[in-house]
Amino acid sequence: MKKNYLVAVVGLFVLLFGAGCSTKSINSKLVLEESVNSTNKPDWASSDRVSWTEKRVIYYRSMAEGYDTVQIADRAARAEVKQSIAEEIRETIRSEFRSAVESGPNSDSTGYLSNAFMSVVDNLEVSGLRIERVWISRIYEKGSEQEFYRAYALGSISESEYNKLKRAALSKTKSKIDPSTKRLAEEVEKRFFETESQRSGNE
Repeated sequence: MKKNYLVAVVGLFVLLFGAGCSTKSINSKLVLEESVNSTNKPDWASSDRVSWTEKRVIYYRSMAEGYDTVQIADRAARAEVKQSIAEEIRETIRSEFRSAVESGPNSDSTGYLSNAFMSVVDNLEVSGLRIERVWISRIYEKGSEQEFYRAYALGSISESEYNKLKRAALSKTKSKIDPSTKRLAEEVEKRFFETESQRSGNE
């Protein structure tokens, strides 16, 4: 009996502290293994930032969890995270367009133009997105005593590809709107693409 008890204690010790892994609480969950593919959690995975720009590349961080194995986590996370980052890109485009509209004079056609643009962006196919890295942690959930894998992913899109998406969205919008709104669209377009020159000026 004592021998079996000792084996169980040693086994638990190895599970918690073996192979150089560390143990800490994350949102009431216990991380038994910091990562299966890296000894130290990278800064981008630990960061609270959703997106940032560096050397004319826009980076997006996303997370997905609930996977049973490392292999499933890696494959599924790449697909799921790619979809979520694509939506983040669409939302960035929406936000920049709203700012461009709101920074100009208001008119009866402003709402019409905004709605038309948002409808186009909702169905915009995001190309040029890359998944740079995936970092995986094994999670033990206290209470339910369930284990699963959490995957962080770092995606990127070049500013040139991002601006192509913006231009494609605006071009499609202009082809759909009433001719009477074209002039307003052209005025908004100038402000909409001011961010390009601002980013270039910050390099």
